[in-house]
Amino acid sequence: MSNAKLVDRQVKRLVRLKVLQNRSITIMIVVLIIGAVIHAVPLLLVLKYAGFTIGGRSPQLVAIAPYLICVGLIIVAVGLIVGGSVHFLARLAYRTEKRRAMKEPMRKLIYDSLISRAQNREHGYHQYEVDVIDEFVPGFSIYQHAWPAWQLVTGQEHTEIWDKFKQQFEFHDVVPKNWPPKEEDWEKIKEPVPSKTYRIEDMDYESEERPDHLDYLNQESQDVFLKHFQNIVPEGDWIYVLEILGEGPNTAPNIYKFYPHIPFQLNEENEWPVPMLPDGFYYAFLEKHFNFGVFGHPWEQTICVFGESLLIQVDKQKPVLFNTLLRTNGIKG
Repeated sequence: MSNAKLVDRQVKRLVRLKVLQNRSITIMIVVLIIGAVIHAVPLLLVLKYAGFTIGGRSPQLVAIAPYLICVGLIIVAVGLIVGGSVHFLARLAYRTEKRRAMKEPMRKLIYDSLISRAQNREHGYHQYEVDVIDEFVPGFSIYQHAWPAWQLVTGQEHTEIWDKFKQQFEFHDVVPKNWPPKEEDWEKIKEPVPSKTYRIEDMDYESEERPDHLDYLNQESQDVFLKHFQNIVPEGDWIYVLEILGEGPNTAPNIYKFYPHIPFQLNEENEWPVPMLPDGFYYAFLEKHFNFGVFGHPWEQTICVFGESLLIQVDKQKPVLFNTLLRTNGIKG
């Protein structure tokens, strides 16, 4: 049996057990709801008809109320016993399979095959599959290998890039006093020279007539900037991408190295791992020496493009959303 098939069997077995664990919990919740409903019916009948008669006799349903309560108790008990047993056995089997997968040479076979399949993009990954692989192959990142053009930055390099960004652009990332943040709470960058800042708040948001319009604008912006990055970033080089959560100085951003010349797939929403248009987070796309870049502001609804080489590209071809110039070199007007 080939390594890939061996990995498939092992992962699918673990995924099935993981799914079974979750479904057993769902079954127990459903059983509890059914039991609660069965208990509620006789109680409501007793409350409604106690002490009253209809046509000279008590409703028959009141007489069988105790039996309904017993049936409800039995259903709940059986459901909890069966669901709990399935969950326990699935969890036990999962741990056993996980220990088996951790042993060599199985672990190395799994690791090598996963890297090969991810880099060749032979198939996508289901979320359960990602969860399982992250658990039983320590140190392996599906994200890293399935998206070779987007590499997560960690450690000292992460600290240096984040500190440099805050210092060079005077970005402090404070916790907003209000939510959503008011203008006085907005964090901004010191816009470099040369730079142009475009307003994007006037874009035609999704509606019943145009349900996919916002997706189109984001994809169009991605396509335009990908061409620009490919034109000015040397092959083999990268740009830093910062996904700034805006939750204060104690929350570090996600930072990636984005290699624009390496082909990559879009996610299920047809977006880059970090989209071009700010959708609640601050996004920054920066040349590795910060000589040019793009900064998206979610609350001001603006995108600042800076650096002569990138500005030349954008002047040649702007995204359709860039129709209102708000500031030049940080100066309004």
